Amino acid sequence: MGLSGEEWKKEELRLAETLRLIDRESSRAAAAAGGRKEQFVGGKKDLWDDLVYDMDDWFEAAVQLTQQEMELARRIQLLLIPEERMVLPRLQAKAVYLPVAYVGGDYVDYVRIDQRYTCFVVADASGHGLPASLMANSIRSALRAVIQTCWEPDQILYRLNNLLYADL
Repeated sequence: MGLSGEEWKKEELRLAETLRLIDRESSRAAAAAGGRKEQFVGGKKDLWDDLVYDMDDWFEAAVQLTQQEMELARRIQLLLIPEERMVLPRLQAKAVYLPVAYVGGDYVDYVRIDQRYTCFVVADASGHGLPASLMANSIRSALRAVIQTCWEPDQILYRLNNLLYADL
């Protein structure tokens, strides 16, 4: 799992402090050696360069890991969208889902309850990206649980509201 926002902030502050320390130490070492900091080629300048390269590698790895996690989230979300075409005597339905980002808060579903009732859902969770996707998937899970015991639209919405509102 990636770093949380708070953890990223702490890591950025830690790296910034390390960079200030290295800069201060390289200035002192250069002055002690009788030259300017830019001319100092002892261990501190090399350490500075190494740190910059290490930071680049660390950020690149963090970005790559985040992209891999988002791609996995996209695949999971696509598995939750109905693939098959719904065919009823006087109606056909097919879901097509194309999120703007890796994942999104849009939710499309249809569930055949029995011979008489079919539940169609089109929802849009507020926001974009992973938080909205998680909300949309919560709606899906709650809906599928509710329609196991309830088929009237007003009761479905009432029970969904009660379930989802408790989690907000």
